[in-house]
Amino acid sequence: MIFPVNGTYLQNTNYTLNTSRMTVDTFYEIIFRGIKGQNEGLRYFELELIGAQPPQPIIRIADGTPFEPSLVPSQYGQLLRPNADIRIIGDCVQPCNISTYEWKLRPGNETDFNEVAWEEFSHQPTGITTDTLFIPRELIESRLPDIYRYEIELQLVDSENVRGVAAIKIAINLPPRDGTCDLISSSTISVGEGVNVTCDNWKDEHGIATYTVYTRNSQISTDSLISIRESGQLTNLKLPMGPESDEYKLEILIQITDNFESSTTKSVGEVIVSDFTNCFLQPATHCKGRRLVFDRQLTV
Repeated sequence: MIFPVNGTYLQNTNYTLNTSRMTVDTFYEIIFRGIKGQNEGLRYFELELIGAQPPQPIIRIADGTPFEPSLVPSQYGQLLRPNADIRIIGDCVQPCNISTYEWKLRPGNETDFNEVAWEEFSHQPTGITTDTLFIPRELIESRLPDIYRYEIELQLVDSENVRGVAAIKIAINLPPRDGTCDLISSSTISVGEGVNVTCDNWKDEHGIATYTVYTRNSQISTDSLISIRESGQLTNLKLPMGPESDEYKLEILIQITDNFESSTTKSVGEVIVSDFTNCFLQPATHCKGRRLVFDRQLTV
């Protein structure tokens, strides 16, 4: 069998052999003939074309990686919930005489993926040459929102150095963005008064599910839940009294959450919440701005 090269002599020392014209499980004697002037030389070697079936890899999202199974946009891949580590498991269908697992991670945006060598990725305790891959949340969060899509590729290499390849695409569910939350009532409030906050223009591809109101103060390590609403018009919010040691100050926080549990938190600012009914009887720092109102009520 002769493999012609466009009817001309080779002008370089490299040649790619098209094995599609060859028979599987057959030995071939390959002869290269070199000619220079009146001299020529021959080189022989044997080639066996093996009909080995490549391993067929499969990739699964492991338990512990929160994702939304009912929403898998084809253009983005499997949608994953944010703020969580990603755990991937590799496996194969026969034949499975596997010697190595090789993983590649390609970050991308709406248009394409680019393969990069991330030092943080390659030094993970699992991954690269094992059947499991672990991507920590810190690595993902540090690149949001510019990079929120990934292509994960697995190459299985068997004992005969035959390779099989599979890949999946994943997308991180971005939190709500570009909106505002503002206090539209007084920042000095008596206990029992209703506070009004309005949240407008929040954007999210999956829709806004809830607006959750918290308060925070300097004396308590955990935030206090006040209310959960479906509308951004947060009216008549009843706040607890602020700590006396910090002049009764509270910070109001609004957590905006989409329908697939991705959220962002917005601070509305500080308010003073106290019992102002005694302001006309005794001077107090927290009564500043309120004393005149109660004096008038007393005169009337």
